[in-house]
This record gives sequence, C-alpha cells and structure tokens, in this order.
Amino acid sequence: MAGTGFCHQPALEEPGMFIGAADLQEQRTIDTDICIIGCGAAGIAIARSFLGTKTRVAIIEGGGFEYDAESQDIYKGSNSGLPYPPLDVTRLRYFGGSTNHWEGQVRPFSAADFETHEWLPNSGWPIKLPDIEPYYEQAFNICMFGSGTYQWERDYWLRQLGIAHFLPDERIFELEFFQCMRRVQPSWQSFGTYVRDALDKSENISVYLDLNVIELNTSEQGDAVSSVSLVSKSGKHLALRARTFVLATGGIENARLLLVSNTTVKEGIGNRNGLVGRFFCDHPVGHAGRLVTTERTPIDKAFAWHTTASGSCYTAQLSPSFAFRKKHRLANCCVRLLPAPLPHSAGSAAAKHIVEALRRGEWPDNLLSEIGTVITDLDALVERQYHKLRHTRPEYFTVWTRVEPVPNYDSRVALTDERDRFGKPRVALNWKVTDLTQHTMNRLANTFATEVGRLRIGRVQIDPGLENDWENHFHVGNHHMCTTRMAEDERNGVVDADCKVFSMDNLYIAGSSVFSTAGSGTPTLTLVALALRLADHLKGLHV
Repeated sequence: MAGTGFCHQPALEEPGMFIGAADLQEQRTIDTDICIIGCGAAGIAIARSFLGTKTRVAIIEGGGFEYDAESQDIYKGSNSGLPYPPLDVTRLRYFGGSTNHWEGQVRPFSAADFETHEWLPNSGWPIKLPDIEPYYEQAFNICMFGSGTYQWERDYWLRQLGIAHFLPDERIFELEFFQCMRRVQPSWQSFGTYVRDALDKSENISVYLDLNVIELNTSEQGDAVSSVSLVSKSGKHLALRARTFVLATGGIENARLLLVSNTTVKEGIGNRNGLVGRFFCDHPVGHAGRLVTTERTPIDKAFAWHTTASGSCYTAQLSPSFAFRKKHRLANCCVRLLPAPLPHSAGSAAAKHIVEALRRGEWPDNLLSEIGTVITDLDALVERQYHKLRHTRPEYFTVWTRVEPVPNYDSRVALTDERDRFGKPRVALNWKVTDLTQHTMNRLANTFATEVGRLRIGRVQIDPGLENDWENHFHVGNHHMCTTRMAEDERNGVVDADCKVFSMDNLYIAGSSVFSTAGSGTPTLTLVALALRLADHLKGLHV
C-alpha cells in the first residue's frame, strides 16, 4: 500500500474481539494472516475452524449485530429476468448474514449431484462426493447447533415413524428425509448467535463490524490480492493486508466484489473469461396442485413434521429415482406435501342455496347463475358427496415441487451504471431458466399424479397455471448459487477444486457461489461442508 497515505499499525492491540469502525483510526492499515470477508454461514464456519490456533484471522462484516437500513441499502439492485424478490430483501447484511432468515432445513447432496450427465448441460463438479463427505457431519453439527441425529437412511426414519414400508414404486420415486433446525429450536436466530460468544473470547480471531469492503486491491501483475480497501458508514477509510483472503459474502455479492475490483484487472478479478456472475441459479419452487387422499395412508405420517427424543425434527420428500431421471432426461427434483385445510367449494354452497330455496317453495334468486356454479365446480361437489356416503374424511395436501435449476450461461449477475453511497456500481440480476428446468417441473407433477392414481390412494388435481403460466406460478428458494462456479479449468469456471480463484495466488471464495450445479435440495449444509474443507486447506498453508 505504499504511497496511499495509510499508516501501518499492529493488527490487534488485544487479539480476539469484536471491533467497531468507531474504534479504529482513519487511514489505519490492519495486518493479519487470513482475512475473511463476510460473516454468514460460510465465513463463520471457516473462522470457527481456526479458533484456538496460532493463525491470526480477521473477519470483515459490512453490518453490525442488528439489521440496519443504511447498511442494507448496499444490497439494492435491479432485475431484468424472471420474477424475483428485491435484491435487498432476499439477503441480509449484518452479523450472521442471511442465516438471520434461514429456515434451517438441511440435507446433503447425493453422489449423482456431483457427476456429469450427458443430458444436463454444464453438469459435473471437479470434486466428487467422497471429497466432501468427511465434512458433512461436522457441518451438520454446526447447522443444527449440536442437536439432531446425523442420519439420512430411509429405513431409519421409517422405523422412527413406525412404518414398515412406503407405498410409491421405488423404481419411480424414492423417499428421502431432511431435518430442520428452526423447528427444533424456534427461538434460534442465526449462525451469528451460535458462535458470537466463542469469537468474543477468542485470542486469535477479530471481527470488524460496520466496515464495507469497496475493492480488492491486487499486485501490479494482478495475480494476488495485496489488501482490501475499507470504508465505514461515517466515511472513515482503512485498509487490511493479509497473506490469504477469503471472499464469503454470498452468491450475488461475491460476484459483485470481484467485478468492481477492476483497478488493475480491468475486467474484474477472476473474470478473464467473462464467467464471473454467469450461471446464476436459484431453486424454482412451484405450487403444483392438490392431493386428496381417499383414506389415511402412510402419507399422513411421512410428510408431517416429527421431533424425536434426541432432538431431531424431520419430514419427508419424494424424489424421482436416478434411473427414472436418466431415462426421461430430467433434472433433479422433488415433491413435498404440506397439509391443507378443507377447500372451499363454491359448487357445494350454490347447491345448498338451491335446495334451501326449493324447500321453502321458492325459486332461488339467480337460479341460472347458481346452476352454472354447480356445473363449474361439479368435480369438488361429487368428491364431497363420495366421502360423505362412504363416511370417510379425506386428507388434503398442497403439492409443492422444487427443481434443480440447470446452469444457464445467460442467467447472470452484472454491474449497472447506478452507484451506491460509496460510488461503486450496483448489480442487476437477469435470472433465466432453461426449457429443461420447466419441463422437469411439469413432468414431476404429472408423474406424481399418475403414481397416486395407480396406487389408488387418492388423486392429484394439477394446477393449470403450472404449465400455462409458468413464469408467474412459482416462487424462489432465495438460494444464490453458481456465480463463481467451481471447474476443472478457468475456461469453465472461476475457482478450482480448492475454491481458489484461477490465476490468483491467495484469493479463495466460500459459499454457494462456488457450486458447479445446484442439486434439488437446500444448499446450506453443502456450502458449510465446503467451507470446512476450504478451512482445512488453508490450515495447510498457515502452519
């Protein structure tokens, strides 16, 4: 940082603490061994791995301990693609990051999620399940705060439910289970609350709050990060130097910080092939329709939430078998069933009005309109009468489908001409999905409906909008993935198998932005496992 006007001071007067921007001198330069930018799930997992070591770690967090509208404003951006929540709503910018509104659901990726499949464009990771599997249980304990049981075998959970078998043909569907942190501890807040006390007592880790990273500065050759430029809310300028830098600010902001860091590398760090921000993925989650069961079945048990004595809270989903997906050339996907109340039947209400009027010896008002309503809703009316005559009580479920988004080069995060309060470009999201993603969701719903009918356990009423109005018929998982994707070489991605940015000596990226593909499950458990794997790699460099 020669010639910048910054003065060098020791990194930590009292190693290990939370330090606010107000406590730091203007134009100070902080020195440390590892700098982690971002204090969400990935950043916290890495920092936690260095507790009690001799490695000095500095974590830079743009916010404080609580939500702050001024800090959150940095996350504002525009959208030109498929319908998407505002970018400053779908992620959070304070200690704990977006885990502050995380639902807490976890399940590991399968072996097939890491493989290359000829019918899935841009599929395949440079690592395989055995490379990450050793870290999953530790990641699970972090995500679940030590509660729950690290167990994913179907038969284990069926025994917990007291069900000997499940009905669907497993050549078509497989029953999978996942667990949820928030349902075990409803008062739980975020990763930040879990690790805050340990970080505060640490002798080697410092967390710098309310400091905004506005640029990663590189060497003259552009092959290493030399420092990061920091600005506080009040406009105080600082810098931080480290041997190693880890970018862990989320799937959108990771890409943005690489792109705005263009003083030396004009196209942005890691963007020599124009791939930073490309392949943006999120999970489309669609309301596919309604399941009406003819009688109580194992479905009632399997798809409800259950809590065990050991503190596991779990439920089930149905996923097409790999053989079925391969045969029909589908992306990964799953069905979830949520209990639904007895639906309102306009036809039943209209029929009741007609009968009551005739009993009074009167012609009902709007007779033709009432008859039209009965005819329009005849299906639901017959269904109610069927169950009334059989003295059965049907169970209603909302059918939700979640689909693995196929990586799409044209789906991207890019910079705009609009500037934030620090003069840096804001981002624009152009989220796009492929025809295969849409086809998978439609095929999943229809296959599930066919299977329910074949087994004579009920029937599925598919929502017509799933196919006719697809773009406006789903919501998103708020899972920002693949914008700095992992690949064998820089022609196909931004980071290598160790999460190091290609062509950079000391810059690593953590979080779901490094995912090569997104799978059909929730990403948090896998991104934490990858962060732990990265932490082990960094320990080998900082001995």
